[in-house]
Amino acid sequence: MKLTQVLEKAKAQGINDLILKYGVSSSLDVNFVGGELQNTTFSNDFSFVARGGIDGKLVSFSSDTLDNKIVELMVKTMKDQKNYTQPYDTDLIIDKPDFPYAKNKTYYSQLTKLQVPDLVKIGEELSKAVASKDPRIKNTEIEVGVSSSSSEFLNSKGLNLKSKSSYLIVSCQVVAEEGKETVSDYVLKTYTNVKKVNVNKIADEVSKKTLAKLHGKAGVGGTKTCLLKPAAFDSIVSIITGHFSMFDVDRKMSLLVDKLDKKVFSDLLTIEEKPNTNDIFSESYDGEGYPTSNKVLVEKGVIKTYLYDQEMAKKYNHVPTGNGYGSPVVHPGVSKIEISSGKTKEKDLIKSIADGYVITSLTGGNAGIDYQTGGFTLSAEGFYVKNGRIKYAVNQFTIGGDVVSFLQNIIGLSDKQEDLFGGDKIPSALVKDVVVSC
Repeated sequence: MKLTQVLEKAKAQGINDLILKYGVSSSLDVNFVGGELQNTTFSNDFSFVARGGIDGKLVSFSSDTLDNKIVELMVKTMKDQKNYTQPYDTDLIIDKPDFPYAKNKTYYSQLTKLQVPDLVKIGEELSKAVASKDPRIKNTEIEVGVSSSSSEFLNSKGLNLKSKSSYLIVSCQVVAEEGKETVSDYVLKTYTNVKKVNVNKIADEVSKKTLAKLHGKAGVGGTKTCLLKPAAFDSIVSIITGHFSMFDVDRKMSLLVDKLDKKVFSDLLTIEEKPNTNDIFSESYDGEGYPTSNKVLVEKGVIKTYLYDQEMAKKYNHVPTGNGYGSPVVHPGVSKIEISSGKTKEKDLIKSIADGYVITSLTGGNAGIDYQTGGFTLSAEGFYVKNGRIKYAVNQFTIGGDVVSFLQNIIGLSDKQEDLFGGDKIPSALVKDVVVSC
């Protein structure tokens, strides 16, 4: 069923103010364990979401299918909801903007033509490549898959938007053993062209990451200088990005209240939100149908903007920033970010550490982060560094602190960024006065 038909049926029942979204995603995956094909999986997922207003009240509905019966159920559910739900300003349903939407290249038709034998070939070759790297590698788990999705957005004011995306994903987890010690690590790569998949390069990277964790020892606690690799640094930065929401600022729940145009972080830190970078994770419009735009959040430590959805923009007489996300309730949110790199090679940043760590990963965000206060205690993995030299792996320790102080204590950024899954582009960061517990 087309969304235009849904809109017509809803209007016939007196529901005139609506936003409709329909999405379809599919994936084809193969899984190898120990070099043997374990299974092949094909899946299709559908989502239908409707949000709008009846008599000034918010109404919403969601389903994983869409047909005439679902539309009838939607109408009934919405009419029942209006008696007990919250107020809703139907002016927040937007007209077509006067400026264009970004044209991001997110869909690659050749990927959707890949079949099981194509994916199996990659999995087999990668399994052999990893197994050949070192006799201490005892097991591998490899997944190769192609994913595609399409979505349509339609509202009662005539705005009709469509988007689609596709990508190939290769993940490889390795288990290595030496004596009684067992360690593991993984890599995950995305591609838009199957010819760009280099199994030997992936095998080199994952085997080196994993084998480096052997001969691990207990760490040294205290207040240390630490170099956070991009994924670990991104975990810390993600704690603060939600605080740019004008919804949280408005309710005095943000750590950045009254901080606009003020220096809050290290002057080495510049953060941009970049939903439009012409890659597979780009988004040309937000959850309200408003065009997204690249923007500076932090410039040399100074807070440059808050993020506005339609509601907050209207309340503060501000232009929307294309950051309305969520369902059924929409609030300002962040898409993908980019942190500007520095001018120093990562190896030279490590040489400057007299007593500290290289932190390769951080986990425990679900329980270890208080997003209201910015406080965190996270499990870490990495390497102990003494007098500028990596001494040994430390496979379990914790770091703690608060995100504002942490980002104030940045004293160096690497000259290269890493593209992370999800679209963030992040350098490594050297941070002083990190509290480490072992």
